[in-house]
Amino acid sequence: MAGITHTFVNPKADGGDATITRPSDWNAEHTVPHLSFTTTKAKLEAVGAINFTPAATVMQSWSETNTSFAQILLQNKSAGTGASGDIVVTTDTGSDTAEYIDLGINSSGYTGTWGLAKDGYLYVDGGASGVGDLVIGTAQVNTFLDIQIGGGAVTNRVMRFDSQGALANDGPVNGMGRDYAGARGSYYT
Repeated sequence: MAGITHTFVNPKADGGDATITRPSDWNAEHTVPHLSFTTTKAKLEAVGAINFTPAATVMQSWSETNTSFAQILLQNKSAGTGASGDIVVTTDTGSDTAEYIDLGINSSGYTGTWGLAKDGYLYVDGGASGVGDLVIGTAQVNTFLDIQIGGGAVTNRVMRFDSQGALANDGPVNGMGRDYAGARGSYYT
């Protein structure tokens, strides 16, 4: 694992007291635990190595071994009236104000125009061109897109979609079928 070195090199010689920071300590390569760099991409390794080789287009990748869940945490500690925490990705011609997708959550003190305090959002701005649809999908056939409110259990599902559109019911959920209002005809017969 490569470390980090300073661009400045201190020309002074070390003194005789090894208990204090010396010029050679400054000049040495510093090791940052779980962080390695290559000339083409950075990779954060929390435990061990990643179990795949990132494509040449991957700028950064993370790997974790955890029997619960792995997460990347971004927290804006401000409770300001306009504060939020956001992950923003832009187009090649975009910025943080145009042609972007934004995944975020408002602060506890938020009073702005985009939702209420602690509201989360996923928002697309296609710029002045008038484009910028939000596409949500799955790669595999015979899969579903679910909307759940109140928790992650299947009993919290309020809508389900398949390749034909919205389902009128979703068949057995914990031994019972669920019906959805405003959906197309029954999928299960």
